Amino acid sequence: MENLDKVTSILKKQGITVCVVTSHENIAYLTGYDVPLPIGSGVDFALGFPQTFAVLDIAEKKIKMVIQSGLVKHVKKDPAIDFFTYDIFDHFKAFNIYTNFYNAVDGALKNCSAYKDMLVGVEMNTIPKILVDRILYVWTTAVFKDVYADLFESRKVKSTAEIELLRESAVAADAAQQILNEISESYGMNEFEVWAKCVDAASRICGAPAVVSGELETGKRCNVVNYPGGPIDKIIEKGDMGIMDFSVRLNGYWCDCCNTVVFGTKPTKYQQHFADTTKAGFEAAVRTIKPGVKCSDVYKAAEKAYERYGEKVPHYIGHQIGCTVNEDPRIVPYDDTLIEENMAFSLEPGCYEGEAGDSGSRNEKMVYVTASGCEIFNQFKWGM
Repeated sequence: MENLDKVTSILKKQGITVCVVTSHENIAYLTGYDVPLPIGSGVDFALGFPQTFAVLDIAEKKIKMVIQSGLVKHVKKDPAIDFFTYDIFDHFKAFNIYTNFYNAVDGALKNCSAYKDMLVGVEMNTIPKILVDRILYVWTTAVFKDVYADLFESRKVKSTAEIELLRESAVAADAAQQILNEISESYGMNEFEVWAKCVDAASRICGAPAVVSGELETGKRCNVVNYPGGPIDKIIEKGDMGIMDFSVRLNGYWCDCCNTVVFGTKPTKYQQHFADTTKAGFEAAVRTIKPGVKCSDVYKAAEKAYERYGEKVPHYIGHQIGCTVNEDPRIVPYDDTLIEENMAFSLEPGCYEGEAGDSGSRNEKMVYVTASGCEIFNQFKWGM
């Protein structure tokens, strides 16, 4: 497991002996398990206990994964992962969920190599107090160190396997944007209907109900950034512009993309101006992004493209992407992070008329950085 090797190498240099991973993104990164959203009856029955977390034994390069028993079947088996399960409910007999959870936690912790005065890496922003208390109950001399930034750093440059997962998520997003392009040839549908058809298209690629985020705006709501801006209960009219920012998660990895269309007719010259501006910004960013270039230089390249159309950049030009949909570094004028090969970005220039108008555009596709430039993952056609 390339990701496991990378993380253990980083943490070992800091003297960390065990790392407790609790965020959904880092669990996906280390184990390949796409942690479910924290909603639904499974979460209700669990009374707030974490659905899963991972204890990383640095010396052994082994993961002790504590997980609700009903979920373990969804995790790909790997020699580097040992499972410690706990039940959250029984239909015919009562039991104490606290006891079940503590037994699983204790089993995972005590199964690690024997250490004394351990330095334990934890994600301070996501670890629940009940887990902190139990770790200190089992490992009474443990000292905690926040390692979220270290884990985030290890995820910055993607492995070959991650690149393929991102590519797969892009296919699901492409299906949604293609449906939007087809629907835009007519008008009269409700925004809810359009969104549902796009989610359905992505779900068919995913092979399950797609985990999505984003927005759909039509008509006047395209004039400014409205995130999160819909869909709403609105009938789309002939000549309405539409912006669909669509993010889908597949196997723990995201694709984030955006498209602009006009419904039921050809765009006016004025409407096309906004789309042309954003496409020029996107193309400038694609030409510039490569290893050794600063994120701020990519922003400046897009900014110059905007100036040729008499427009100003209204927001960032993009962001990195992976196990979370929006990551550092971002394509902004103040971020001088050097871009590296195998980073992945979503580039999303936008241009909007403003409060008094009804026009605007945002065009976004996901790319990954190659040795000499970048490859565009998304293959859908721009709507304008």
